[in-house]
Amino acid sequence: MSISTPSSRKSKKKTKRDREELAHRWSHRQGPFLAAANAASLSLAAATVGSLPEVGLPWWGPAAVGAIGATASYTRAATAHLPLLSKLYKPGRWAAFTGWTSLALATGGPWSADMLAALGIGAVGSALLRPATTAWEIAAQDRKSAEAEQKERLSKAVEWERRIDRVCRITDTVVTDIRDWDYPDPRDPSQTWKTGYTVKGKLPPAAGLDVLERNTRRLADDADLPSGCGVEVAGLPESRRTFELFISTVDALAETLPYPQDYSRRSIYDGIPNGVYRDGSEVALDLKWATALLIGATGSGKSSQLAAIMASLLRCDDVIIWGIDPNGGGVFEPYLRPWVEGKVTRPAIDWVATGPKEMHRMLDFALAAIEARKIGYADLMRAANDTKVPVSSAVPHIEIVTDETASLPTEIKDKLTDLSDRSRAASIRALICSLRAVSDAVPKSLISQAKVRLGLRVNDETELNHLFGWKGKLPSASEMPAEGYGLVRHDAAENPRLFRGLYADPAKGSEVAEATAEWRPELDDVTVRVNPGLYMDRWDRARKIGWLPGLGEAPKRRPATPSAPAPEAAGSSEAEEPKAAGPLGDMIQGLGDAIRRTRKEMEQQNRPGSGGPGSVDETFRALTDGLSLGDGDQLPLLLHTALQLSEGTKGVAVVDLATEMKWSRPTVRARMSALEIDEEPKPVRWRSGDKPERGYTREALEVARDRVLTGDLRVPPGIDTDE
Repeated sequence: MSISTPSSRKSKKKTKRDREELAHRWSHRQGPFLAAANAASLSLAAATVGSLPEVGLPWWGPAAVGAIGATASYTRAATAHLPLLSKLYKPGRWAAFTGWTSLALATGGPWSADMLAALGIGAVGSALLRPATTAWEIAAQDRKSAEAEQKERLSKAVEWERRIDRVCRITDTVVTDIRDWDYPDPRDPSQTWKTGYTVKGKLPPAAGLDVLERNTRRLADDADLPSGCGVEVAGLPESRRTFELFISTVDALAETLPYPQDYSRRSIYDGIPNGVYRDGSEVALDLKWATALLIGATGSGKSSQLAAIMASLLRCDDVIIWGIDPNGGGVFEPYLRPWVEGKVTRPAIDWVATGPKEMHRMLDFALAAIEARKIGYADLMRAANDTKVPVSSAVPHIEIVTDETASLPTEIKDKLTDLSDRSRAASIRALICSLRAVSDAVPKSLISQAKVRLGLRVNDETELNHLFGWKGKLPSASEMPAEGYGLVRHDAAENPRLFRGLYADPAKGSEVAEATAEWRPELDDVTVRVNPGLYMDRWDRARKIGWLPGLGEAPKRRPATPSAPAPEAAGSSEAEEPKAAGPLGDMIQGLGDAIRRTRKEMEQQNRPGSGGPGSVDETFRALTDGLSLGDGDQLPLLLHTALQLSEGTKGVAVVDLATEMKWSRPTVRARMSALEIDEEPKPVRWRSGDKPERGYTREALEVARDRVLTGDLRVPPGIDTDE
């Protein structure tokens, strides 16, 4: 049996704590020089007063006091088993200062040069020796604490060797280390939470790890652990016979742990906190690289667990969430409520699909984005020396969260499986939620792709075996007595571990959406360009469906005329022509029709052989010169603003247009692309003195304006809506 010494980290913590206690106890926090000066001053005062004729203090008086003080100091130091230097320093200080006082009284007074020099030398020596004695005392206390801890660990190691021999019938097991658990308390991270310890050991050649796994409950019973505590077994990569036993002595899962009020900024690379293990350590999910599967029956706490994961995802400034909910979008409604009510400027959930048609649009967009991201960020991956897209707030990770997967059409499940197979390098992952882990709810192919698996309480324990595999040893249902308990596995190479998820109430959605709105990222330009019109119109389609109450009344930048419905998929009927409302709108609409008829007549006249006068375009521009046709209503605000900013210049920069519209650059680019206005491929100095920027030429903006006014270019619906 061999036991390693305590780690240096713990020793440093104890040294600091002991030093604070000693500093508080010794001389009321006096420093060494101040304490020596005080002692010298007291000796000088006693010698001065005692040498006065009217006082006449005998020389042996201070000597007697010094002898008593030195004896008491030595006795106290010896009783405390202090080092030899400490035993000698304190009695020596008493003897030195009282001895000098006695000598001053015997020689007639303390004010001679020799006596003052001797007192000064003694005070300096006392001040210099004190830090050394303090360091020796602290080191001695550390050694004493380490010895006591070592003795306790040795006793505990012997106890577990005998227990394994007695319960599992495995002789010659060697316990090599005992490590106490020291984790931050999830209720108060500033406090330490001690909930148990780890026993590391090595089995004899004839024994296997499976013997320990089969006897975890008997080991817990033999150790008489408190109710709710248990023993878990894990193998170690260093050897097939090396093992660790996780012994919990405090039921860390006994109380419901609410999601903390900490909404600080995080990254998807930091992991997604969503609960605690039995030992009190934090459960952190790796959703950056892995598809995740969350299973739980009604009443198991699945909704609360999903809300906790969503809250942690929203804290990440490099994650965009898309949601799929066949039950009307109720899961995502709380997160969108602050945006609908105008409390924040952008939605917490970037895209929500509630119907099969919108689900197909979203997943087709995501599948097309895989290759677009790989190609568009090839240089970024090369710079990072990685074959996968590195994410940031400029290039966010896309997490597609699906609820009630059993209700999804088979085609949607197939696309989710395809996405899970292919999208890891593009940093697009899925979190699949379902009531059951059977194949009719979640396809077997999708389960096999889910590296991260969470199983809460289910009605049939065989479903957990189906989720985690039949070979693994799973805790019984009795170890998951309440809502929020479950099992989690991060990798197929490890056994599922018991945990309890953080509780997030329904109000948490709106709360975290408001708290994290400041750093909500936007979809990157490379991904938007997959299908800018489809992506840009996602909320316009949601308004028409009416699945989110109040979304139709979302504030706009200016009163806008009703736009034409978004074109549906291939085979759908053509949308109606946009029409302005009210008498003025009717007049403008009629004037526009008249101009279009005039243009057609001129085109007939100017056909080859017709002998018609002049160029159609020149005549048409002359006819419409100075006539705006209600420019603020006919032209989209985006184009109208771009024309104003480019007045008298070569054009307008994307950054200037984004600042004026209070949009992001990807949004400006996507919506200008929807208006068929091409961005200049290279930066241009639009105004003298400005630095070159990407943007749009004045000529391209005027062409787009003429096409809109003549009806040759239909303005996409929702082109001017807020982000």
